[in-house]
Amino acid sequence: MKYKRENHKKPLKEKSRFLTIIVSFLICSSMVLGVSMEAKALSQKGENTNSEFLELIMNSVIAPFKANTKRGDSNMLGYLSLNPLKVIKREVAYVEDKAIKEEFKQEQVVEEEKKAEEIVLNPFSLSENSISKQEQAKVEVVGNPQDNSKKRILIYHSHTTEAYDADEPRKMDLGQTVAAVGDELAKEFEKQGFTVIHDKTIHDLDYNSSYAKSRETMSKYFEKFKDFDFVVDLHRDDGPSKANVTTKINNEDAARLIIVTTTSDPRYKAHMANINAIFQVAKREYPTLFREKNLHTNYSGTRYYNQDLSDNALLLEVGATSNKLQEAKNSMKYVARVVAEVINNRKK
Repeated sequence: MKYKRENHKKPLKEKSRFLTIIVSFLICSSMVLGVSMEAKALSQKGENTNSEFLELIMNSVIAPFKANTKRGDSNMLGYLSLNPLKVIKREVAYVEDKAIKEEFKQEQVVEEEKKAEEIVLNPFSLSENSISKQEQAKVEVVGNPQDNSKKRILIYHSHTTEAYDADEPRKMDLGQTVAAVGDELAKEFEKQGFTVIHDKTIHDLDYNSSYAKSRETMSKYFEKFKDFDFVVDLHRDDGPSKANVTTKINNEDAARLIIVTTTSDPRYKAHMANINAIFQVAKREYPTLFREKNLHTNYSGTRYYNQDLSDNALLLEVGATSNKLQEAKNSMKYVARVVAEVINNRKK
């Protein structure tokens, strides 16, 4: 868009003032000239011209102004109190100064107009397709966040390098592995108000000793905090097809889950009570969050998957190598919602 201003014109008042001064100057000049000629005539007669000359000036130049001046006319009295020539000189200088300023302002306006003409505003249009109308899925907070803050959750990974990539199932970049999913789960638990520790120690450099290494990490936290209200060892599965491990919740693709435990676990009954409570809430809120075969109990249990250290321990597998990382992350808000209700419904 281009902007253009109309040319500024000098105020009429300034022009009238200037013309008045010029006319006054001409009148005064003619009067002074007349007085000078009479004074010269008196001088030729040999008479004393000094006092008569001054009186003649007062009578010829000043008296007419006095006669036409009304009481309280401060502008006219200002002229009477000054030498007419000085007044004219001052006023002419004033008008010239104003004229210069006006001319300068006009130049500035022209420059601004030139700059304005150089500015081109790029037009844009916003179509319906430009606006994303899909709202981010939100999950309610369960219980009182202040009460939840007193409850502690530990997230860790026995197989920290498990990635969501069939061609490269293990990665050292933890931003591409289950550790990134653990970050998302920690964030969602914190939204529920819980106090969360997420340990991302790599335990599976030697895959066969991974549970022994993660047990050392767990033991360290248990020595310091005694126990937690929820402890989850977060994994991903390997092998199932994409269709079997993916669902749609709130119009977004999400990885489906399974829980792993073992009947040989000394705390098996306590764990099954928690697991059944989780399945019950999930079936009501998000029926497809867990896979059809959502529980594996037929494992021999490598060191009981360390679940023997707490009644509240759980091994959770989120999706598989056929899932995208984001699909696994999408599931975490629903997991946090379900677990939050189970924790808050426990008998105290």
